[in-house]
Amino acid sequence: MPRLPLLIVLLIVSAIIALWESPPAILQTPPSATHNSFPIAYMMDTETKKYALDGQLKYLFKAERVNYFELDQTEQNYAQALKPVITIFGDTSEPWHIRSEHGHSDDDGDKITFTGNVVVWQINAQHARTELTTEKLVVIPSREYAQTEKAVRLITVDSVTTAVGMKAFFKQDRLLLLSQVQSTIKRATGQHPTRNKHDEN
Repeated sequence: MPRLPLLIVLLIVSAIIALWESPPAILQTPPSATHNSFPIAYMMDTETKKYALDGQLKYLFKAERVNYFELDQTEQNYAQALKPVITIFGDTSEPWHIRSEHGHSDDDGDKITFTGNVVVWQINAQHARTELTTEKLVVIPSREYAQTEKAVRLITVDSVTTAVGMKAFFKQDRLLLLSQVQSTIKRATGQHPTRNKHDEN
């Protein structure tokens, strides 16, 4: 078998080294889909109002800061809010208010997830306050609806109730507690409170 000239051998070795250290695109592993970890835009002390077709104010959203993130084509853009507060206005009832430490919204803002010290409250015409606290709440403002699978604590003028899971229908002023419901009914001064336990499915 004839021996290859030394120059040809050196060229072949050099080509192998070049391919090993810097392979062409067809030989490279395609990069995984990533997104920018920094916001493409942000707003400070933002305020957004949403109106119905008849001109009635449906909800008011405020936040100390909102960061907007743009992802690649396989994922949906989103926004993150610091200290978000939303007020949902019903047709006839008093408005409901929701605040938390953080908020996360999808691209079109139809669904907002409130996390961290979430407080939901309403003050009725008689100035009685209804307040609910939890750690996470998913709100759909256009439907005047919210829900959570986390533990909740509901305080009214005459009771304190704890539960796991809740659905809120703000237009009907209705809070549906889902499971492990325990209530303490406040009595007049000098009487002990009464505790009730029941589950709802």
